[in-house]
Amino acid sequence: MDLQADSSEHDDTIHLVSTLNQTSSVTFHLTNRTAEDAIFTALVLPETQKGFVVSPLQGILNTYGSDGTRFTVNFTPGEYGKEYKADLIIDTDEMQWIYRLVGTFPAYEPPSVAETASRVDSHISERVDESLMNKHFRNFYKENISAVRSGAAGRGSRAPAQQR
Repeated sequence: MDLQADSSEHDDTIHLVSTLNQTSSVTFHLTNRTAEDAIFTALVLPETQKGFVVSPLQGILNTYGSDGTRFTVNFTPGEYGKEYKADLIIDTDEMQWIYRLVGTFPAYEPPSVAETASRVDSHISERVDESLMNKHFRNFYKENISAVRSGAAGRGSRAPAQQR
C-alpha cells in the first residue's frame, strides 16, 4: 500500500494590516462541529514568525449552535520589507482548523502637491523690517582693524575699541 500525505488546505485566510511596531487585531468565533464541548490547543506556525500572536492558546471550544469560543489574532510587524505569513492551527481530538495568516502594511500613498506646499510664512512684518533697517549694527572688523592700527593690540592690552 502506497500512502501520500499532502499538506491540508487552509480553511480560511485572515488578512491583517498594520504599520511598523503597531498592533492590529482580528477577532473571530469558532464552534465545535459536534454537540459537545471540546478541549482545544491553538498555535501559530512557524514558531519563528514573531509578528503574529493568538489567544487563547488552549481552552474549551464551545458546542455547535452556541456563540462559540472567541479567538484574537494580533499582528505587530517589526521590520519593513519582510513577508509576514503564518498558519494558525486550532486542534481538538476530532477536528483541526487551519487558517492562513497574512500580515501586510498599509498601501503607500505619496503626498499630493497641495499637501506639500509650504505652510510657513517666510515674510517679515513691516514693523520688524523697519526696526531692522533703523538698527545700528556694530562692525567688529572695522573696530579690530582700528585697534591694530592704533597699536593697542600690539601692546597686548585689552582696551576696548573706541565707541562711536
